[in-house]
Amino acid sequence: VEPGSEDSPTVFSDTRQVASQVNSVPELEILRKLEVVYLSRNGNSYARPVIANHPRSEEMIINVAARAFLRPSELDTENVPIPSLRDLAKASTKMFEKLEEAIVFRHRWKKGDIVIFDNNTYVHGRYASKRDVERKLVRIWLSLDNPYSKSGGLHRMPNNALQPTLAQLRQLG
Repeated sequence: VEPGSEDSPTVFSDTRQVASQVNSVPELEILRKLEVVYLSRNGNSYARPVIANHPRSEEMIINVAARAFLRPSELDTENVPIPSLRDLAKASTKMFEKLEEAIVFRHRWKKGDIVIFDNNTYVHGRYASKRDVERKLVRIWLSLDNPYSKSGGLHRMPNNALQPTLAQLRQLG
């Protein structure tokens, strides 16, 4: 990893802290009726509940992403009233305020740093910077299964599909 700008650390927020407040903060209750739809770089979309149970620990977590939008859950649209745009705005604003309060780690990158974290529990991102530098990032997603898959099955990659290779990682430095 190449170092980023000193004034734009990567921050990690614990979504469990926010999810635990859903019943006690009125603006957050609506999150139970919503799903987040993630838009991948290749144009695919993946929907999952905003409030969900962690696939391993069963703790309540919040699903949120940068390239995503909120919509009413399709799970029970007949019995759940569709929230108004004003309610969606209030809920998302309050959720992000609470995520700011739930920051548990700020990382200022140095060359060669590696951070390993549970992407189901923690949301992460960088603050905008006046001066940003080009970054080299390697993202490796380790997963035995995809708990949000419609098939619910085990997804295996061919043995030669792991990219980048160890030699390529060493070249980064």
